[in-house]
Amino acid sequence: MNKAFDGRRNQLRVMLQNQCADDFNLDDQVEICIPERAIVGGAMLVYLLPLLTMLISMAVVSQFIAGDVAAAFGALFGFAGGLVVLRTHSQINRNNPVYQPSVLAKKPTSGPQLVSVLNSPHSV
Repeated sequence: MNKAFDGRRNQLRVMLQNQCADDFNLDDQVEICIPERAIVGGAMLVYLLPLLTMLISMAVVSQFIAGDVAAAFGALFGFAGGLVVLRTHSQINRNNPVYQPSVLAKKPTSGPQLVSVLNSPHSV
């Protein structure tokens, strides 16, 4: 999709399972499988960890230093700390096969792909 919009392409590291890297060429289309644990667990970490660290840090700072400014700085530092923990987790698990997508199959290159358009009962 990125190629259609801005001309840039994204790269994704995938495990090849029992396939050889020489079997793939640039612009090949492949089917990949992303483990559910990686999607659900990753989303939970990315959204909840910075929020929780922000709230906990704000509450702890508020207990020792009175004032809204102190609580705001506590929240800011807690949020930043959560992002640092996420980055560290990402670096540690970079090569963990549990979180890695894998190639299922290479799609055949058989010329242009045809798209069929069907009329729906709701079309004008």
